[in-house]
Amino acid sequence: MHVYGDVRRQAGPTASRRSASRAEIARAYAGISAADDERPRLRAEVARYRAHLASRLGAAGPFRRSALPGPIMILLRHGQSQFNLHFHATGVDPGIVDAPLTPLGHEQAEAAARALAAQGLQRILCSPLTRALQTAAPIADRLDLPVLVTPAVRERRGASCDIGTCRTDLALAWPHLDLAHLDEVWWQGEGEADEEADDVFAARTDAFRAGMAADPDWAHTLVVCHWGFIAAVTGRNLANCEWVRCRMDAGGRLVAVEE
Repeated sequence: MHVYGDVRRQAGPTASRRSASRAEIARAYAGISAADDERPRLRAEVARYRAHLASRLGAAGPFRRSALPGPIMILLRHGQSQFNLHFHATGVDPGIVDAPLTPLGHEQAEAAARALAAQGLQRILCSPLTRALQTAAPIADRLDLPVLVTPAVRERRGASCDIGTCRTDLALAWPHLDLAHLDEVWWQGEGEADEEADDVFAARTDAFRAGMAADPDWAHTLVVCHWGFIAAVTGRNLANCEWVRCRMDAGGRLVAVEE
């Protein structure tokens, strides 16, 4: 079983990628899509997530495994964080380092755990950022699976919420998790700028794809991670606690499954 570590120092030549606009980034950090901008905030958040779940539920409950397009991986964005809540309201970075989930975020994580229970998942990879760990916890409990803390799937560093908690303090907060493979400061390499450079982030996401392609255990894996990481890997723009299913194409590349 592979656990993908931190590859932030392996930057190299990559294909060019379109940079997100300021408006797209603002909406993404707020956990909403463009269509949500004019809706009342809390009701829109709840309604959107309920609709997301409803799209995956039928009269008989969560969609049947017989409907799955062969082996799949699921990338799940974390639930609403304190950063998302405040940034949505103000458009200003509130300075919340390693932001935890809001009560709504915890509710979203519990709902995701129920909806994902029938998906045949066999392992969980999770970003070390607190909002992701808190999202993964009820899923791991319901599925009786360990959480494999995977710094390679952390968010692209660009806001206060993307500054992590040092390994020593994480170990105190999450004593049951194996954190031995983490650097003490795992979210930023020595000498790196406060915002993760394009080539460094691209190298990290490319390494994740390559690692999964070489990993015989890639299928039936849940990856609990972040908007920017999911967008880079799949091209999908997800709201809080939405997920995308992926398959491996004939060329060994992860691609999002159309629903």
